[in-house]
Amino acid sequence: MHSFRKKLEAANKLAPSPKLSKKLDQADFMDKEVNQAFAGSPSEQAEKQKRLSKSNHYHGNASSRSAK
Repeated sequence: MHSFRKKLEAANKLAPSPKLSKKLDQADFMDKEVNQAFAGSPSEQAEKQKRLSKSNHYHGNASSRSAK
């Protein structure tokens, strides 16, 4: 995650663009979501990870359907 973000930052410094800025924002949001999913007791972590997984699966499917 961190290496992906560093690559985006480097690319955005070389050729700034709104799309790269949006990707950086999305990477920040995703990083926060993942960190939150691994916080708390083991049972809390399991529930948070399950919710995050389902949410990402739903949004991924929705994105692929709208791209067609």
